[in-house]
Amino acid sequence: GECGKSTVLKQMKILHRGGFSEEEKTMYRESIRENTISSIQQLIEGCRELEYALESKYEPMAKKIMAITDKGKIGEEMINCIETLWKESKIIAR
Repeated sequence: GECGKSTVLKQMKILHRGGFSEEEKTMYRESIRENTISSIQQLIEGCRELEYALESKYEPMAKKIMAITDKGKIGEEMINCIETLWKESKIIAR
């Protein structure tokens, strides 16, 4: 499993060498995007498994998010769905 070693090394690189190359930025950006999508999908799935119903206004967004298969290519609409579900729904508070 992940235990944070690479995170510490990345922080040291930022502090002592002046940051990331453009290639590294692209790689990390993709990784962050994929992790964010996977995390919100797991939260939605967890709500369904625990029979915690999302407010009806959030269900269309949840369905769109669950339908994402290519995590490397999402548009502005999907980003807005993820942000809205994350910020405004009770999914995180439960």
